[in-house]
Amino acid sequence: MSDAWLNQFETRLDAIEREAALDAALYSNIQQLANSASAHLAETSDLDVLLVRPESSERFSAEGLSFPIAAAEHQSLLAAIERGTQFNTEDSAGEAKAVVHRITVVHALAKNLTLVLVARCGRLIAPEQSVAEGLQAIATVIGSFVSRQLLSQYETRIDKSSSILSLVNTLHLCKSSSDAANVLAQDGAAVLGNVRLTVCQPANGRARVAAVTGVKQPNAQSASVQAAETLVNSSGGDSAFESWVNLGNISSDDVSGKSADVVAAAATLMQSGVTQCRIIPLHQHGNDTDIRADIAVPAELHQLMIETFNHEDPPDETLVQQIVAASAAVFAATCQREQSWLPGVSSGRLKMRVLIAAAIFAFLSFWPADFEVEVNGRIESSNQRKVFAAENGTVEDVLFVNEATVTRGQPLLTMSNPDMDLERQQVLGDIETTTARLASVRALRLTGGDAKSSGEEQLAMKQLENLQKQLQLIELQSAALQITAPFDGIVFLRNPQQELTGRPVQRGQLLFEVIPIDDTWRLDLKIPDHLVVYVNDAIDSGEEHPAIRYRIKAAPDQDWATNLTTVDNAVQLVDGQLVCHGTAELQSTTDQLLRPGTSVFARISCGRRSLGFVWFREVIEFWQQVRFAWL
Repeated sequence: MSDAWLNQFETRLDAIEREAALDAALYSNIQQLANSASAHLAETSDLDVLLVRPESSERFSAEGLSFPIAAAEHQSLLAAIERGTQFNTEDSAGEAKAVVHRITVVHALAKNLTLVLVARCGRLIAPEQSVAEGLQAIATVIGSFVSRQLLSQYETRIDKSSSILSLVNTLHLCKSSSDAANVLAQDGAAVLGNVRLTVCQPANGRARVAAVTGVKQPNAQSASVQAAETLVNSSGGDSAFESWVNLGNISSDDVSGKSADVVAAAATLMQSGVTQCRIIPLHQHGNDTDIRADIAVPAELHQLMIETFNHEDPPDETLVQQIVAASAAVFAATCQREQSWLPGVSSGRLKMRVLIAAAIFAFLSFWPADFEVEVNGRIESSNQRKVFAAENGTVEDVLFVNEATVTRGQPLLTMSNPDMDLERQQVLGDIETTTARLASVRALRLTGGDAKSSGEEQLAMKQLENLQKQLQLIELQSAALQITAPFDGIVFLRNPQQELTGRPVQRGQLLFEVIPIDDTWRLDLKIPDHLVVYVNDAIDSGEEHPAIRYRIKAAPDQDWATNLTTVDNAVQLVDGQLVCHGTAELQSTTDQLLRPGTSVFARISCGRRSLGFVWFREVIEFWQQVRFAWL
């Protein structure tokens, strides 16, 4: 037998591989090339390509579309896959008896996905083994093409699923049916592809267009909007529109008996390029419904009209059903919320809610409660003394520790000032020089000197007097460098050795504080200026010394009590806030907590006000400020 068939088959197989590798390859071209290649293996070859899954099987048509097959044939294919590649010979039916070869080739695409190639042919041109191997090669090429197409479809479905999930999330965030209709019309069209979605809502017994793809607000006078409303209203009870309808088939001579309005509406839509449409009622079925039985909600809340253009294929049915199911649930919930107040009125629930709200408002407005304002402050000694540097200098020695008991005149700090020492030495030198010059002038005058010596003596005496006074002043300044305790008490400065030793200080700089022993203590309160009015009202109402509850921040587990003593009228700026200072004498605080500057949090009693004012005072004050700014 000649091997010419082999060269011809390989040529056709190469053509199939090149065609399958193209991005824009068509299955019909691959099918045609496969039939041509198999014709060089056997006469009158006929190829049948099937895609087999465990639960179902599909047969590919010449156009590349797949159609499900019967269950019996599916079971036979599963059995054939288990047996593998087979080569069967049988006699053809009819008067002309001929031998028919049936070759089944199995090519696995994935774990649960198999491509089966069934070839029916007459006389074999190539050896039986070569025919089987050639068909196996054809199945491999077709399988690679089908795998790539399936992968592309899966990727598209994943992208569409993500888009649907985003659409569903957006729909469930809508507060009204109008918002949901607009989201469905705009975002739903992006999911389905090149289509136009029109959402109609019931109004006075008719369907009215609520949203249209690509339009922010539909124009009720638009011809296309009126045509859509006509088709939706005429589709009531007509199940034909729930599947895809070719608008070109609707005419005045249509045997289905369409009205003239429907025909005119179809013609209007066709002028804008619409070729097919479908009208789906958006209502829930069975257990999916979440509408209360006591609320009269129409069975069809809204209707969705889908339109395709220029004879394009309809969108994937699975995507359509997913969008319809998600939209129906959202429209049912929004319509329920929008209509729920009507049965509330009829059943008295709204009246009950109003009465409860009025009772709460009256309770908050008239029930009295203790009113206190919150302020910050600190503990101070009534007679504490802050010791400042009298002169510039450098701290040489620190002679006390923190919280040490000192007596009046006890040295606490030793400071030095080199400039002052130098000035003292210069003055002492000038005194010695002036004293010597004065002695010389006096001796000259006693020995009968000239008359000028008397004037020089007076001048030298005056200079000497000035120098001595200057020396006294320097001595006083030098004495000020030695810091002593102003009275008997306790000195306070945390880490004095670290804070002061070897440090230069300036005149007027705070060095430490001294508090008398057995002194009285008080609270220094910083009352914000907007709260002073409440404190003054309490004082004017007869409560001369309002009660104070305070808590020391260093010991927050215990509350203490005292009374407000004084409130300053002057407003001061402290730490960027306008405040008035108030004082209160401490009565029962333990000595361990008495430290100057200790922070406290206090509540000043300002009488009794309504409970609502006590709870919402900050809100009321804010509203008063806003109202004043507006009016």
